[in-house]
Amino acid sequence: MKILHTADWHLGKRLGRINRLDEQREQLSELTALVENEKIDLLVIAGDIFDTFMPSAEAETLFYDSVVAISRYCPIVVIAGNHDDEDRLCAPDRIARSNGIIFTDGQNTNGLSLVHSSGAKITGSDGMIFVEKGNEKFNLAVLPFPNSAKLLDLAKEQNYSEFIENRLVELSKNFVKGEINAVATHLFTSGSPTCDERELGGSKIVPKTIFDLENCDFVMLGHIHKPVTVSKSKNIYYSGSLLRYSFDDDSEKRVLVYEKTGDEVEVTSLPIKGGKKLVNLVVDNEEDLFSGLAEHENDWVNVVYRSAIPLTAKTMAQMRKIPAFNAIKVEAPRTEQTKSSNKGKSEVELFKIYYAQNRNGKEPSDELVDIFIKALAGQLKKEKL
Repeated sequence: MKILHTADWHLGKRLGRINRLDEQREQLSELTALVENEKIDLLVIAGDIFDTFMPSAEAETLFYDSVVAISRYCPIVVIAGNHDDEDRLCAPDRIARSNGIIFTDGQNTNGLSLVHSSGAKITGSDGMIFVEKGNEKFNLAVLPFPNSAKLLDLAKEQNYSEFIENRLVELSKNFVKGEINAVATHLFTSGSPTCDERELGGSKIVPKTIFDLENCDFVMLGHIHKPVTVSKSKNIYYSGSLLRYSFDDDSEKRVLVYEKTGDEVEVTSLPIKGGKKLVNLVVDNEEDLFSGLAEHENDWVNVVYRSAIPLTAKTMAQMRKIPAFNAIKVEAPRTEQTKSSNKGKSEVELFKIYYAQNRNGKEPSDELVDIFIKALAGQLKKEKL
């Protein structure tokens, strides 16, 4: 049985002024073709389907069209992430099940029973989904992102990590040696430089040791957008997002496929090739600015402009017409050369340089320079300005 793991689609997420639904549509078309070509038996989406609790109609349409298309080839399990409204996401579950699509809040799997057109038989109990196909059985423990209200209701006196660990231990009692056993959840866990030593997005970090569950073959995580191997020996992975959503993300996008033979689990990383790169273009003159934008015409570009010479209104207008341009940040140049050129200058000369850099090259008036000189001399308290 081949299980495909993906997460963090963030459908509807914009990049500043840029709508990225077309890119997301391209990625999901590629994913659909991959599911068909790889003969995937089950697709698991580990949270953050949408970017907001109230996604646009276009984002919802793209999601439903995509999962229905994929469900022609295999059943699908969808859990909520911290960006999803769990109730809203799971609302169409009863209807979706007729297509072999299961939206779960971790508690609505009791009484689950369906047969997918691929021949997979799917049943469920509290927090568990059981898939039987041919002579293989797959036992999946699902734990959607526990939001604060749900956590307070379920955890009682336990702290966050204790609740997660105890819940997983309870679910893992359904794991059977010799069958395929896995966890799908949306959490931050220790074990990678991305999330160690801090909390991200207001979410607590749980120790990766909570996944030391008896008979657990692999753990499918969502929450971190870069692909991360938490533990290769325990097969604990973040698949990462399908698109690059921040300018510090230069990772190659992928999905993961798990296949168990005997007692060994083979984990295959399959690239998702579409989607534009996000580029920080650092320049100090107009010529490099426009040549850089031309070089990255197929990417999304944030310009970082470092120069004492301001850009003209005409240049700004031309730049904004270039499709690859997203945003600009103007920074004062801070180089050793600048420090060296300022060495030995008087306070008045440095004030004039500073004023010009922050006033689009305009020199301070004689009156303003006189006020500055008096301020240096401590005379302003004695005079009325």
